[in-house]
Amino acid sequence: IEVNHPACQSETLIETGQETFTTIANDLPGRKEYNELIRIFHRGQWDKLEASMELFESEFEDSPLREAVAFLRVQSLFDRLENSNSPKIKEAEKSLRETLLLYPRSKLVPIIQATVGAFWLKNGMYAQSLALFTAARQEHPFHPLHCLFQFGIAENNYLLNEHDAAKKSFRAVTQKCNNPRLVTGAKLRLVELDFPKNQKEAGEGLERLYLSESNIITRFYPEALYNLGEFKFKRKEFKSSKFFFTEYLNSKKKPF
Repeated sequence: IEVNHPACQSETLIETGQETFTTIANDLPGRKEYNELIRIFHRGQWDKLEASMELFESEFEDSPLREAVAFLRVQSLFDRLENSNSPKIKEAEKSLRETLLLYPRSKLVPIIQATVGAFWLKNGMYAQSLALFTAARQEHPFHPLHCLFQFGIAENNYLLNEHDAAKKSFRAVTQKCNNPRLVTGAKLRLVELDFPKNQKEAGEGLERLYLSESNIITRFYPEALYNLGEFKFKRKEFKSSKFFFTEYLNSKKKPF
């Protein structure tokens, strides 16, 4: 029995903390201890991290790394939130306000803007997320996260069903960004926007994208594998269809 399934929508993937909070080599007071905080953060040992940050702040009152620790605390609080109904969200928002008040011109502000924008996006608060990503793009036009801000704007446009604005924003990502993961995600969204109107052309475009970016798609956008399986099935290319469906199922089993 052939059932006409709609195209599967890719999941939103915007992450900042694990990629931007890294160990440092500069010989600053507390460097060793700060680098250990980063390692604890990457392991997700939240209770240990909180205790270690408090110890750092008491031992290194004059270290310039206190600024980074303050933003690390904000990042960790948002990273451990499961959803917008979490009882810990007030603590995270309070820490955010206090840190921005202390360091309003910090170079780490754009990172936290991206983190909070991504959190709101993930939890369906699209209007707030769109406003924050738009402000961040305007305030930091030359920041390394500029492309991520643009992608965040495009994602919110897409999820708010503002499809014309979404297409324009996603095309800007594909034309101006060098991040392969974001560019691939933008190209996938453009394909998904075309599926309802022209399944044949969209399916062929998706296949070409898979051939050039199979590793990124398999790891970060496995829903595209499902869509390829459906596309091949409808064309009665059953061997190829089985391959993509199998790849999709396998990708869901892997703890990347």
